[in-house]
Amino acid sequence: MADDLLHDGDPWRALRRLMQQGARKPEGAADAGPEGSPRAAARRQKQERMQRYDLGSSLDDIKKKLEDVVADRARRA
Repeated sequence: MADDLLHDGDPWRALRRLMQQGARKPEGAADAGPEGSPRAAARRQKQERMQRYDLGSSLDDIKKKLEDVVADRARRA
C-alpha cells in the first residue's frame, strides 16, 4: 500500500487497490498460508499425538495375536 500511496498520492485509491488485489509480500518473504496458522499447527499436533498414542489399534493387534495363539493351541490339543 505504501508503494501505491507514494506512486499515486491518493490514500483512498491505494486502499481500494489493496482491498481488491490483496497485500503483496516483501521480496523473499515466506508464505505461511492457511496451513501455517496457529490453529492449523495445533490441529496437526493433535493429529500426530492421536496417531502416536493410538492404543485402540495396538490393542486390536494384540487381541488378534492372542486369538491366533489360543486357536493354534486348541488345534494342537
